[in-house]
Amino acid sequence: MDRSTSRPTLRKATDSGDDLVASPPPSEPIVRGDRPRPHRMAGGSRQCGTVPGGMRRRGYDSKDRDRAGAARCILWSMKVSWLRRSYFTTVLALLSVPANATWSIVAVNMRTGEVGVASATCLEDFNLRRFTPVIYVGRGAASAQGFVDSFGTNRPVIRNALRDAVLTPDEILVALDENDPSHESRVYNIVSFIGTPGMFIGNVFTEGLGMVSGTVGDYVYAVVGSGLTGEAVVTASAEAFRNTNGDMGQRFMAGLQAGRALGGDGRCSCSFNDPTSCGVPPPDFEKCAHCGYVIVARYGDQNGACTSNGCASGNYHLTLNIAGANAQASSPDPVEQLQMRYDLWRSARAGRPDAILSEIDPVTPLPADGFTKRRVTVRLRDIDGTPLTSGGADVRVGRLDDDRSLVGIGEVIDQGDGTYSFSIRAGRAVGTETLVITAEDDLVKATLYPYLEVQLEPSLLAKAENGSHALLTADATSVSAAAGADVPFVVSAPHAAGSPYFLLGGLSGTQPGMRLGSLRIPLNPDAMTSSLLRLEGRSSWLRSGMGVLDERGRAEGAFLIAPDRNLALVGQRMDWTAVIVGPRGPEASPALGFEILP
Repeated sequence: MDRSTSRPTLRKATDSGDDLVASPPPSEPIVRGDRPRPHRMAGGSRQCGTVPGGMRRRGYDSKDRDRAGAARCILWSMKVSWLRRSYFTTVLALLSVPANATWSIVAVNMRTGEVGVASATCLEDFNLRRFTPVIYVGRGAASAQGFVDSFGTNRPVIRNALRDAVLTPDEILVALDENDPSHESRVYNIVSFIGTPGMFIGNVFTEGLGMVSGTVGDYVYAVVGSGLTGEAVVTASAEAFRNTNGDMGQRFMAGLQAGRALGGDGRCSCSFNDPTSCGVPPPDFEKCAHCGYVIVARYGDQNGACTSNGCASGNYHLTLNIAGANAQASSPDPVEQLQMRYDLWRSARAGRPDAILSEIDPVTPLPADGFTKRRVTVRLRDIDGTPLTSGGADVRVGRLDDDRSLVGIGEVIDQGDGTYSFSIRAGRAVGTETLVITAEDDLVKATLYPYLEVQLEPSLLAKAENGSHALLTADATSVSAAAGADVPFVVSAPHAAGSPYFLLGGLSGTQPGMRLGSLRIPLNPDAMTSSLLRLEGRSSWLRSGMGVLDERGRAEGAFLIAPDRNLALVGQRMDWTAVIVGPRGPEASPALGFEILP
């Protein structure tokens, strides 16, 4: 963990769980004088474009202040000037809901784009989801705690900043500070895909405080709390999130359970007026909180509105909320209720499509020739990674950008075994098209991620159409010897339309190659090469391994790898070239190949 006072940088995610920033470090007690917070302009001045010097919050530099100045201009246009009147501070504090003893876990997954937040507090008959979480799908998440934002003024600032993906979490904190006279009564936990997590505890909070952030694998996370039985609630929650081997929902539940085991919100497990007086954990406590929630959002989920009624009101992958009648003093512990609901939620998704664990065959670059086709296979897996073995899902393919159409999309075919296939045909424009694949049944609608990107390359088009080269292209860079493969290939030589062709392959590399008379073939000779040369491409390895190019100078076929029959080739590379006997004489295409995997 970096203990310096310079602005922290986001280190590469590792499985070691290195902390990103915990200012001060989580192993040190966080006292009022140490807690990082943005500086307020002297005399309450917040002029648009002016930035104070000598900011006290560690980690802020001139770049933060300049960008925060821009944020203040935006906020000025939002007509929040009434908040700048100092006499409103007391009124706001009195009218705000006091979720001032709360802990939250906020996280994003840098690979999958998932964002989420989990939290619990000791308030009876209360809907915490309405007041603290902020979610923007694919951008970030936050929890606005302490004396919460009852008027819905601060949370939209966070939400819009996450949406625009310009300000870092720390810069969002600066903007909040400069426009909220009650800032010191707030607690914030903000994580996004830019910068490091932003954590803040106002100076009105003095007991049971903690803040930790870090990375583990693809996750960036932060845990922030106040009014807890002790700082150990935060550190234990962070450690459980970091050490749990599972997806975001599993990590959230582990973090909440670890915090609950140490008493969580001390007002419930110890004393309402003295939450830290019972030790960690308090002896024989019954509940760590009264209400709480867990939210995980994925690409394809719908954002909801952001008002005083909530900023996490969308339709998300996972939403569990303990509130109202289930959040009474006599109700079971909310973390235990969340765990029970989570277990039921997860078990209901066994055998149903999962957006992250399902697989889409990648597509190698296509020549932008208007003809070349590729077949794409989708393999559905459930939330535990188990392959689906039957069909029936409604699988659809669409475009991320409806105004950009570089490839034609064929009908989706249900293979009946949990796999689905469709074809794409290259257009004549170069570029990259992003396809969005969804799989839906009667319970879930999964938007598979990462999206499928199809690249059409001008270099292939130019080489084929200017007649300078014959080309051989294929839709794979590796194949499995155990699973087998049927890899489509295309031979393209417009200058040699109607000419015979055949394919040659080898297992001995491409340099220096070999010569047949004046023809250089980019394969080193071996038994496979000799056999294919003798048979002129007729082989069980190939479909349409020999033939005649059509009127466009094209031919299509496939490389065939039979399942379990070529295990001895694992670890080797198989290279191929197309030999064309055209009007200019014999010529060979540049070699292409694929690795033979287990």
